[in-house]
Amino acid sequence: MYAGRRFSPSDPDVESETYAFDFRNDVATAETLVSAVFSIAVTKGTDASAAARLSGSATVSGKVAAQRIAGLEEGVSYRLQCVATTSLGNEVSLYSFVDCLALRTG
Repeated sequence: MYAGRRFSPSDPDVESETYAFDFRNDVATAETLVSAVFSIAVTKGTDASAAARLSGSATVSGKVAAQRIAGLEEGVSYRLQCVATTSLGNEVSLYSFVDCLALRTG
């Protein structure tokens, strides 16, 4: 399911950032996340190593899953998706988009 908003554009001068999805509207009140797996794919531009942009393992806390993303390519747009498993054994999924800004010259 689409998360309903795009992430703020990434600055190519920043080496890495953490991106998070909040599943509070997608799970029951007493349900929490127990694990999460993130994936990343190019939607515009070229990045032959998109999967390598995922840095380390995803983390979960309550109803939020987070993943550090490093080295996004200048001028490329990405689709970031998280599939999480809950304390009740359910799987939930959210995705959104992040654009890496082009470097300013001059």
